[in-house]
Amino acid sequence: MKILRFVFLLLVLFLQVKSQKVDSLISVFNNSPSDTNTIRLALKIAEHFRKEKNDKALEYSNKALSLSNSINSNYFKALSFESYTNYYFTIKKLSEGYNYLIKMESLYDETKDTLILLRSLETRNSLMQDLQMLPKCVEIRERMSAIYRARNEKQREARMLWLAGWHAFNGKVYRKGVSDLQRSASIYKILKDDQSYFNALGWLGQNYSALKMFDSALYYRDQVLNYYLTTTNISGIAEAYRYRGDVYLVKRQYDLALNDYDKSIEYFAKAKWKGRELLLYEYKVRVYDSINNTKEAIRALDTVKMQLNDKVEGIVWMFYYQMGKRIYFKNGDYQQALYCFNKYDSIKTANNQDQAQQQIVLAEFKKDVEKNEAILKAEFDKKEALSSAELARKQAMLERNRQMFLILEQESKLKEMDLAKSELELKQKATETENQKKQLQLLAQDKQLKEIEAKQKEEELNKQRIVNYAVSSGGLLVAGLLFFAVRGYNQKKKDNKTIQQQKIIVEEKQKEILDSITYAKRLQEAIMPPTNLFRATLPNSFIYYKPKDIIAGDFYWMERVNEVVFFAAADCTGHGVPGAMVSVVCSNALNRAVKEFGIKSPSKILDKTRELVIETFERSESEVKDGMDISLCALNLKSMEMEWAGANNPLWIVRNKELLEYKADKQPIGKYADEKPYTNHTVNLQSGDSIYIFTDGFADQFGGPKGKKFKYKHLAELLIASSHKNPDEQKNILSSTFDSWKGNLEQIDDVCVIGLRV
Repeated sequence: MKILRFVFLLLVLFLQVKSQKVDSLISVFNNSPSDTNTIRLALKIAEHFRKEKNDKALEYSNKALSLSNSINSNYFKALSFESYTNYYFTIKKLSEGYNYLIKMESLYDETKDTLILLRSLETRNSLMQDLQMLPKCVEIRERMSAIYRARNEKQREARMLWLAGWHAFNGKVYRKGVSDLQRSASIYKILKDDQSYFNALGWLGQNYSALKMFDSALYYRDQVLNYYLTTTNISGIAEAYRYRGDVYLVKRQYDLALNDYDKSIEYFAKAKWKGRELLLYEYKVRVYDSINNTKEAIRALDTVKMQLNDKVEGIVWMFYYQMGKRIYFKNGDYQQALYCFNKYDSIKTANNQDQAQQQIVLAEFKKDVEKNEAILKAEFDKKEALSSAELARKQAMLERNRQMFLILEQESKLKEMDLAKSELELKQKATETENQKKQLQLLAQDKQLKEIEAKQKEEELNKQRIVNYAVSSGGLLVAGLLFFAVRGYNQKKKDNKTIQQQKIIVEEKQKEILDSITYAKRLQEAIMPPTNLFRATLPNSFIYYKPKDIIAGDFYWMERVNEVVFFAAADCTGHGVPGAMVSVVCSNALNRAVKEFGIKSPSKILDKTRELVIETFERSESEVKDGMDISLCALNLKSMEMEWAGANNPLWIVRNKELLEYKADKQPIGKYADEKPYTNHTVNLQSGDSIYIFTDGFADQFGGPKGKKFKYKHLAELLIASSHKNPDEQKNILSSTFDSWKGNLEQIDDVCVIGLRV
């Protein structure tokens, strides 16, 4: 009885020490002036109560907001809204928290303060990550990186791009991950931040491995491993061997995978990271199972079994049960196989139940978030477009008036300097007085805080003496506390397993989408002529075709009617899935114009194609303004005479190392305010002429040492210089030049260039 009483007293004293700390902060807050330090103090108190899920967090968030209004600080208003948001997210009232996040972002719309925008985006990213909306996290991190780039904060820009690549990998947006991580690595390399640079390369390897581009994955994994081998980071070396072993495993190079896994186990043992060491034994089980070496698989599993305990990570247990039910069954140990099966099934069932319950809670909210995200994106795009247009208008006006104002500025400069000097002197005096007043207040506040801290340290020393005595005589209490701690830890492991299960579902959905797009690629390729047929019809020709994504808005087209070959390079609105869908409509319209309506003049073909495209899109209930730009040739193979017409895209002919340009009509194939018939051009060809038609993707690509566009002038010089070479050489020159210019930057559009020598 005496022991229990003593233990109870000990717990009361511990709670008093903790509560006295926040009480001291509240005391300082109540006696502080209305300034930014006081607001920070209120937010700190609110954060303390938020962690305890105490609704006093709202009380101090409200006080912070009131003080922010009193000093008219939008930045601290935003921090107050962030405090509300974090509290409601903590207690799982997601809709309420989301409303305050919207208020926080609305302050940026008013002020254009990027610090507010960055804080709101960070909070939004945390929400999207909790909801497993990982592609949205990628967008947010890329937007934050652009802000840091504008602020010339290279380290943070690189960090945001790294996080975007990490989210992209977990969200199965692997090509996006490659692009972001390449940009991140290039910045870290310039900053000479080796650890961050090789960390980015490691995740770049992960994305390449997921894309089944194993040679690229190994290239980056080798670089990471070689780097860590030059350091004293034992865990880093162990992880590097592990990840490279994973690549060898999927490549079915089992001996190399086992060698790397053994090395990883060796270094994890040195680092005393038991969980990872055991996990690597289970990775070896996968290898032995793949090569049907059941004896070695059992030996590795038994090694794990002997060392399983409550301190081992939950993923190790799960993996053991998953592989154990399979391997022990193959070895005839049915009792152990049944044991593993039951354990794995019970854990999986619990995870599925937890996941189902969580999905019910999040489903409606997630739907609202996605709806609001779409609305916000549309509003943002609209505002950005209006802002850009307004900025251009103002810049033009300023340029026109600059000369007129220059004389007035020179005349008033001396007067302004005198006036500014007087105002500055007055402001300096007022500022000095105000600074002295604030300094006195801060000194008084600092003194008070130091006195409180000294008192707290003295009290903590006294309590520590009591705690030490209690520890020596309260073993039963410690055991009880450990029991509850272990139970809490196990609950946390279950939560982590639930998250892992959600991740698997998202990955399956992403795979279904990727498979659908890959199939769509085969369908799109079916509407374009095979390159061997193109070369057979036009022997001295080449096609350089490089989609931005798996499927494209650009396409090339060819049709032969008797001795006349019609061929074209077309650029439909957009790229990816939307662009590909438009390309199907436009390609079908071209085919109908030539085959069904029997039109032979390029300009008339374009007129009819426009009519058919508009007719197709007018069937939609909503207004569709999509269409295409195109350069269309009609070459008579017998007489070698050619006719041509173009919609926004020109025709280039290189003759004796000089460029002849036929300009296109400035109107697309599709709805246009001022529609006119397209112009038909008769082209007088000469022997040795090189004909080029193309889309805008090559010239518009950003790259080079300054990250600028390639431009048409540069493209013309390239084609003139290589026009005397054979078609394959010209195509290789275009390909290597484009890749070299683009470098680590993302391809911004589809690319299509067609060349032909007569």
